[in-house]
Amino acid sequence: MRPLLVTLWLVASASASVVAGSVQYVAAAHARGVYSVDLDMIVDADIERVQAIVTDYDGLHRLSASIVESRRLHASATDQERRHVVYRACFLVYCFKAAMIESVRFPSPGRIESTVEPEGSDFLAGSSEWELSPVEERQTRIRFHSRLEPRFWIPPVIGPWIIKRKMLSAAMETGIKIEQLAR
Repeated sequence: MRPLLVTLWLVASASASVVAGSVQYVAAAHARGVYSVDLDMIVDADIERVQAIVTDYDGLHRLSASIVESRRLHASATDQERRHVVYRACFLVYCFKAAMIESVRFPSPGRIESTVEPEGSDFLAGSSEWELSPVEERQTRIRFHSRLEPRFWIPPVIGPWIIKRKMLSAAMETGIKIEQLAR
Protein backbone atom coordinates (compact mmCIF):
# COMPACT_ATOMS: atom_id res chain seq x y z
CA MET A 1 0.00 0.00 0.00
CA ARG A 2 2.81 2.46 0.89
CA PRO A 3 4.51 2.26 -2.54
CA LEU A 4 1.30 3.15 -4.36
CA LEU A 5 0.60 6.12 -2.14
CA VAL A 6 4.17 7.44 -2.25
CA THR A 7 4.35 7.43 -6.03
CA LEU A 8 0.92 8.86 -6.68
CA TRP A 9 1.46 11.62 -4.20
CA LEU A 10 5.01 12.43 -5.32
CA VAL A 11 4.07 12.79 -8.96
CA ALA A 12 1.26 15.14 -8.03
CA SER A 13 3.32 17.14 -5.56
CA ALA A 14 6.47 17.40 -7.64
CA SER A 15 4.47 18.60 -10.59
CA ALA A 16 2.43 20.97 -8.49
CA SER A 17 5.48 23.10 -7.82
CA VAL A 18 5.39 24.33 -11.40
CA VAL A 19 1.73 24.90 -12.11
CA ALA A 20 -0.77 27.60 -11.42
CA GLY A 21 -4.12 29.34 -11.99
CA SER A 22 -5.87 28.30 -15.19
CA VAL A 23 -5.44 24.69 -16.35
CA GLN A 24 -5.33 24.52 -20.15
CA TYR A 25 -4.43 20.82 -20.37
CA VAL A 26 -3.51 17.99 -18.03
CA ALA A 27 -2.80 14.33 -18.82
CA ALA A 28 -1.27 11.44 -16.93
CA ALA A 29 -0.05 8.13 -18.32
CA HIS A 30 1.68 4.91 -17.28
CA ALA A 31 3.88 2.63 -19.39
CA ARG A 32 6.27 -0.09 -18.22
CA GLY A 33 6.62 1.22 -14.67
CA VAL A 34 7.13 4.86 -15.70
CA TYR A 35 4.56 7.57 -14.91
CA SER A 36 4.35 10.71 -16.99
CA VAL A 37 2.41 13.89 -16.50
CA ASP A 38 1.84 16.79 -18.89
CA LEU A 39 0.40 20.14 -17.86
CA ASP A 40 -0.23 23.45 -19.58
CA MET A 41 -1.35 26.30 -17.31
CA ILE A 42 -1.50 30.09 -17.21
CA VAL A 43 -0.70 32.16 -14.11
CA ASP A 44 -1.36 35.81 -13.36
CA ALA A 45 2.28 36.77 -12.77
CA ASP A 46 5.18 37.90 -14.90
CA ILE A 47 7.68 35.32 -16.13
CA GLU A 48 10.66 36.57 -14.12
CA ARG A 49 8.73 36.38 -10.86
CA VAL A 50 7.33 32.91 -11.66
CA GLN A 51 10.81 31.56 -12.44
CA ALA A 52 12.20 33.10 -9.24
CA ILE A 53 9.44 31.49 -7.17
CA VAL A 54 9.65 27.97 -8.64
CA THR A 55 13.46 27.95 -8.44
CA ASP A 56 13.62 29.15 -4.83
CA TYR A 57 14.53 25.67 -3.61
CA ASP A 58 14.89 26.76 0.01
CA GLY A 59 11.31 28.13 -0.15
CA LEU A 60 9.38 25.44 -2.05
CA HIS A 61 7.49 24.65 1.15
CA ARG A 62 5.64 27.95 0.59
CA LEU A 63 4.05 26.50 -2.57
CA SER A 64 2.57 23.33 -1.12
CA ALA A 65 1.65 22.03 2.30
CA SER A 66 2.92 18.66 1.05
CA ILE A 67 6.52 19.86 0.93
CA VAL A 68 7.98 19.57 4.42
CA GLU A 69 11.59 20.27 3.50
CA SER A 70 13.36 21.75 0.51
CA ARG A 71 16.85 23.00 0.06
CA ARG A 72 19.47 23.86 -2.50
CA LEU A 73 22.35 21.39 -2.58
CA HIS A 74 25.92 22.04 -3.69
CA ALA A 75 26.23 21.87 -7.46
CA SER A 76 28.21 19.01 -8.97
CA ALA A 77 30.92 19.55 -11.57
CA THR A 78 28.42 18.97 -14.40
CA ASP A 79 25.18 20.50 -13.06
CA GLN A 80 24.30 24.15 -12.56
CA GLU A 81 22.08 23.45 -9.53
CA ARG A 82 20.84 20.59 -7.35
CA ARG A 83 17.89 20.40 -4.98
CA HIS A 84 16.55 18.08 -2.30
CA VAL A 85 12.82 17.97 -1.54
CA VAL A 86 11.04 15.91 1.11
CA TYR A 87 7.32 15.39 0.64
CA ARG A 88 4.75 14.33 3.21
CA ALA A 89 1.68 12.60 1.90
CA CYS A 90 -1.45 11.39 3.62
CA PHE A 91 -4.06 9.06 2.24
CA LEU A 92 -6.99 8.75 4.62
CA VAL A 93 -5.16 8.25 7.95
CA TYR A 94 -1.89 6.82 6.57
CA CYS A 95 0.95 9.36 6.20
CA PHE A 96 4.52 8.95 4.97
CA LYS A 97 7.52 10.93 3.71
CA ALA A 98 9.50 10.51 0.50
CA ALA A 99 12.60 12.28 -0.79
CA MET A 100 13.79 13.35 -4.22
CA ILE A 101 17.18 14.73 -5.23
CA GLU A 102 17.40 16.41 -8.64
CA SER A 103 20.04 18.08 -10.75
CA VAL A 104 18.68 21.21 -12.44
CA ARG A 105 19.79 22.92 -15.67
CA PHE A 106 18.70 26.07 -17.48
CA PRO A 107 19.46 25.38 -21.18
CA SER A 108 17.77 28.56 -22.44
CA PRO A 109 15.76 31.50 -21.05
CA GLY A 110 12.44 30.30 -19.64
CA ARG A 111 13.44 26.62 -19.80
CA ILE A 112 14.20 24.51 -16.73
CA GLU A 113 15.19 20.83 -16.92
CA SER A 114 15.72 18.52 -13.97
CA THR A 115 16.89 14.94 -13.64
CA VAL A 116 16.27 12.71 -10.61
CA GLU A 117 19.40 11.40 -8.97
CA PRO A 118 18.49 7.83 -7.95
CA GLU A 119 20.93 7.70 -5.04
CA GLY A 120 19.15 9.35 -2.14
CA SER A 121 15.76 9.44 -3.92
CA ASP A 122 12.69 7.24 -3.77
CA PHE A 123 12.81 6.92 -7.57
CA LEU A 124 14.95 4.85 -9.91
CA ALA A 125 14.82 7.57 -12.57
CA GLY A 126 12.92 10.67 -13.56
CA SER A 127 13.06 14.01 -15.28
CA SER A 128 11.05 17.17 -15.75
CA GLU A 129 10.96 19.96 -18.28
CA TRP A 130 9.46 23.35 -17.55
CA GLU A 131 8.86 25.91 -20.26
CA LEU A 132 7.84 29.40 -19.15
CA SER A 133 6.61 31.95 -21.70
CA PRO A 134 4.82 35.32 -21.46
CA VAL A 135 1.16 35.26 -22.52
CA GLU A 136 -0.10 38.78 -21.86
CA GLU A 137 0.99 41.56 -19.56
CA ARG A 138 1.70 39.94 -16.18
CA GLN A 139 0.66 36.45 -17.31
CA THR A 140 2.89 33.42 -17.81
CA ARG A 141 2.20 30.11 -19.52
CA ILE A 142 3.80 27.14 -17.77
CA ARG A 143 4.21 23.98 -19.80
CA PHE A 144 5.40 21.05 -17.75
CA HIS A 145 6.32 17.47 -18.57
CA SER A 146 7.52 15.00 -15.96
CA ARG A 147 8.35 11.31 -15.99
CA LEU A 148 9.09 9.30 -12.87
CA GLU A 149 10.02 5.68 -12.32
CA PRO A 150 9.35 4.76 -8.69
CA ARG A 151 11.43 2.23 -6.76
CA PHE A 152 8.20 0.42 -5.93
CA TRP A 153 5.28 -1.11 -7.79
CA ILE A 154 2.06 0.79 -8.49
CA PRO A 155 -1.09 -0.77 -9.98
CA PRO A 156 -1.31 0.58 -13.56
CA VAL A 157 -5.09 0.36 -13.76
CA ILE A 158 -5.85 3.08 -11.18
CA GLY A 159 -2.49 4.91 -11.00
CA PRO A 160 -2.85 7.42 -13.86
CA TRP A 161 -6.45 8.21 -12.93
CA ILE A 162 -5.50 9.03 -9.32
CA ILE A 163 -2.44 11.02 -10.45
CA LYS A 164 -4.53 13.20 -12.78
CA ARG A 165 -7.11 13.86 -10.09
CA LYS A 166 -4.44 14.80 -7.54
CA MET A 167 -2.64 16.94 -10.13
CA LEU A 168 -5.70 19.12 -10.70
CA SER A 169 -6.21 19.78 -7.01
CA ALA A 170 -2.49 20.37 -6.35
CA ALA A 171 -2.28 22.65 -9.40
CA MET A 172 -4.99 24.94 -8.06
CA GLU A 173 -3.40 25.19 -4.60
CA THR A 174 0.05 25.89 -6.02
CA GLY A 175 -1.26 28.31 -8.63
CA ILE A 176 -2.93 30.42 -5.99
CA LYS A 177 0.28 30.45 -3.94
CA ILE A 178 2.47 31.38 -6.93
CA GLU A 179 0.14 34.27 -7.71
CA GLN A 180 0.07 35.38 -4.04
CA LEU A 181 3.87 35.26 -3.78
CA ALA A 182 4.26 37.15 -7.05
CA ARG A 183 2.37 40.18 -5.73
